[in-house]
Amino acid sequence: MRLRKRRPARLPHLQEAGARHDHRPGVTDALRFARLDKSPIRREGCSEHLSLSPGGVTVRRLTLVLAVALIAALAGIGVQAAPATAATLPDDDPFYSYTGSEPLGSFAPGTVLKRRVVTHHYVGLPTPLKVTQLLYRTTGTAGEPTVTVATVVPPVFKTFPEPRLVSYQYEYDALGQQCTPSYFFSGGFNLSGGATAGEQSALLGYILSGYTVVVPDYEGTQRHFAAGRESGMNTLDGIRAALNDKSYGLDATTKAAMVGYSGGSIATEWAAELAPSYAPDVNRRLVGAAAGGVPTDLPHNLEYADGSLLWAGAIPLGLVGLARAYDVDLDKYASDYGKKIFARVADQCIVDVLGVYPGLTFAKLMKPQYSSFDKIAEFVTIRKKLVMGQGNPPTTPLFLASAKLDRTGDGIIVTDDVKNLARSYCARGAAVTYHQYTGLEHVGGFAVFIPDALNWISARFRGSPQPGVCARLG
Repeated sequence: MRLRKRRPARLPHLQEAGARHDHRPGVTDALRFARLDKSPIRREGCSEHLSLSPGGVTVRRLTLVLAVALIAALAGIGVQAAPATAATLPDDDPFYSYTGSEPLGSFAPGTVLKRRVVTHHYVGLPTPLKVTQLLYRTTGTAGEPTVTVATVVPPVFKTFPEPRLVSYQYEYDALGQQCTPSYFFSGGFNLSGGATAGEQSALLGYILSGYTVVVPDYEGTQRHFAAGRESGMNTLDGIRAALNDKSYGLDATTKAAMVGYSGGSIATEWAAELAPSYAPDVNRRLVGAAAGGVPTDLPHNLEYADGSLLWAGAIPLGLVGLARAYDVDLDKYASDYGKKIFARVADQCIVDVLGVYPGLTFAKLMKPQYSSFDKIAEFVTIRKKLVMGQGNPPTTPLFLASAKLDRTGDGIIVTDDVKNLARSYCARGAAVTYHQYTGLEHVGGFAVFIPDALNWISARFRGSPQPGVCARLG
């Protein structure tokens, strides 16, 4: 089974429409992330153990607080929600493909090729907000010109004298089109996209705090899950596209930050690594990058998930993503059982595979002679390209974080890998703040990382000194 790329079907795409924004100052402080800066977790410095009280942050509480805050904010500005409309899946939406007469390669990375304004949706429900979606030129795994889409979300309130841009990389971990962030923004919603929906809640903290947010479909239109370099370039070009489009007052002088957890941290960390060489224009604008739950060496994480009751399904998901990105024919290596599983997950997302394959191992997916990752030459070559921290360190300040539940990690992320990445960068002169959330598994780490990252990023925009840089890392 060679996992070939599909060309999206062409249907009439949405026409651009104007959007009017009514900002009321003076409410933001009451809504600012529900004052999460007063939670019992210390959010600056380099503490390696952060204890949680029973009143600490949880995913449920975070979602509820932010949803209520958004409703209150929208009620306060006196607007009504738009009626629901059906969203077109990306592969059936011509907005996601470039069909112009000029060669795609003739455009600079970050060039906006199409734009449209759509109604913002929160977990499938329309809100009064409008967002701008951009099809832009970027770069694929082999260096070829490609396209993808980013969604630019305006702040609910104008808090700052000048726009501040945050590139938020969702942890959508998708091989299926139904989990693409831009699809969710335009009205798509399904249970497969549970991770995407969760990120929509976290994003509210930024737009309620006054930030303009760009959310790239960083896996590209073919959904190259776990292809770190490509995801990083797509992220940087998404920032370029947002600045080039100049929506919501953005321009070439706008300062920017990046944030992402889990799969989103792949794109965020690689973007920080690649920015000085691939996008020096963006690098000059960056005030910092926050990455939590970071799979610094994906095969190492898949080895950790081998045989897991919950996370074993990430193994076929990651392998298909890499095979798709690097044009690997998995059938050459797969067992008959593996072929069935690879075909099944080829249009699924992370939520679809969690707990579905308890005890699944790499060896069961492959023929006996290919029973481990390092026995497949093509994957060994790919691995060498995708281990984080091999090149020059990022020049923008970094916030790295990881949960730790057992001796190895949080169930899927190897905690010492993240800590060692921080050590490596520190040794080479990078400014790194590291947090470790001992006692939490991967999803619990997300709930703590989100307010941590927002507070850390806000401090970087304010120009506050970065305390605890490289402290206690050894």
